[in-house]
Amino acid sequence: MNGRLVVELETNKNVSTTKRQKLNSILNAATIWNAPFLLLFADEKIVQRIFTFIFLYLVPVLQTCMQKISATIITFNEEKKIAACLASLQGVADEIVVLDSFSTDKTAEICKQFGARVYQQAWRGYGQQKNDAAAKASNQYILNVDADECLSQALQLSILQAKKSGLAGVYKMNRLNIFFGYTLKHGLTYPDNILRLYNKAEIKWVPREVHETLDVPGNMFVTKLAGDLMHKSKDSLEEFISTINKYSSLSAASYLAAGKKASLFKIIFSPPVTFINGFILKLGFLDGVPGFIMAVTLSIETFLKYSKLYLLQKNKKHTD
Repeated sequence: MNGRLVVELETNKNVSTTKRQKLNSILNAATIWNAPFLLLFADEKIVQRIFTFIFLYLVPVLQTCMQKISATIITFNEEKKIAACLASLQGVADEIVVLDSFSTDKTAEICKQFGARVYQQAWRGYGQQKNDAAAKASNQYILNVDADECLSQALQLSILQAKKSGLAGVYKMNRLNIFFGYTLKHGLTYPDNILRLYNKAEIKWVPREVHETLDVPGNMFVTKLAGDLMHKSKDSLEEFISTINKYSSLSAASYLAAGKKASLFKIIFSPPVTFINGFILKLGFLDGVPGFIMAVTLSIETFLKYSKLYLLQKNKKHTD
């Protein structure tokens, strides 16, 4: 019987080579089920049709049901950028879950217009907020995007192909920064390989205040997706510097909690090393003046981070 079924698999044009290989291996393992089925139906042709239906039609349908993706976004006053983010998810994500921190603008309203499910809760830190958003999603696979990010067309196609082939493991992608209208394809910010598509049953976000990452098991298979996650920077240099100031404070506090130390040596030499690495070694100069500005601001962030950590250390010694 299995031989006849294999012939059907090989002559069915709707079965891809990869799926055919998987089904053939399943058929080999399924031989032990022939006897009980024959006892039930006493007709080899009926058994053959049952296996054909299961492997050619039922299994793919079940796989399709399981391979849905939920997009998650955490927001606070993102009315200027959220629409572009949501538009890029249409046709890619099967649902969109937005966890909002009580925005005072039209963020929640815009999200609902795009069919997103909107929840609200007080801010709990970047990592924990993203875990809470994933917990509210209906599907196992989560595509996490920030409100100021959107999927390029190439990335959309890559994700759709991954869904079609069957999602497995975790997926990483490049993030391309759009810095005041300029795309920065060099320096420390590109290719910024980030993990954003994952199975929430296996992977969680590390609950950090800033620069959150996914806690991925060492044996987890990682797939690189083609295309870019487009990241639009702040609307003004003042706002961008304000963000750097905020992140440097959060990083310093995180370093202190982790027991990391800052010295005068780090305060003096880490900023120029950051600049040389980004602008020269990583070819940031090829992005022209915007690349130079980015390299300088990142070196300033490094200076602020270690300076603040140093002061926190001194303050902690006085209070202990």
